[in-house]
Amino acid sequence: MEKCSTDLRKQSPILAIKSALCSNIGSERALLTDIIPNLSLLLGDLQKTSTNDQSASMGYETARNRFNFLLRQFVRSFCEEKTIVLFLDDLQWADAASMELLENLILDRNNPGLLIIGSYRDDEVHDKNHPLTRCLHGINAQNNGIISSIPLQNLELKAINGYLADLLNATADKTIGLAEIVHKKTHGNIFS
Repeated sequence: MEKCSTDLRKQSPILAIKSALCSNIGSERALLTDIIPNLSLLLGDLQKTSTNDQSASMGYETARNRFNFLLRQFVRSFCEEKTIVLFLDDLQWADAASMELLENLILDRNNPGLLIIGSYRDDEVHDKNHPLTRCLHGINAQNNGIISSIPLQNLELKAINGYLADLLNATADKTIGLAEIVHKKTHGNIFS
């Protein structure tokens, strides 16, 4: 197995990330390269220890906790050098396992270099058992004030006309007719 050196941080950003990955994940790198094969391009080929055998014998809960820990360590490795902004769209369609991973990353108090921005259609998240609803409640229950919500309303005719004028490189007086049609058909709903 290749030795990880802390001197690498001084040489280049890629080597700094590699060094952080080596120190944060250590011997568990093989599990991540099993899941993300292209990661071996950064970390180099690793001798496969019986990762699959170990995971199979440890049980679901232990394997899940191990993976969650490795994911946090993996993301921390990238955030040590620079702040990372992760934008996730359409969270209303995410499954429970994905929401659990997201909650795990958001609640990681040892990673201040990660900012997660998520968007979702609130009209599609009605149920208290929806994975996103459960995730948001879980985060709020464990850490008050970590989530900020910015609800978006339907656009008014003037805003639609402004967007169309910019998009078509025209003046607002030339796009008002089209804007009225768009507004009438969509009622200003940006998702229509």
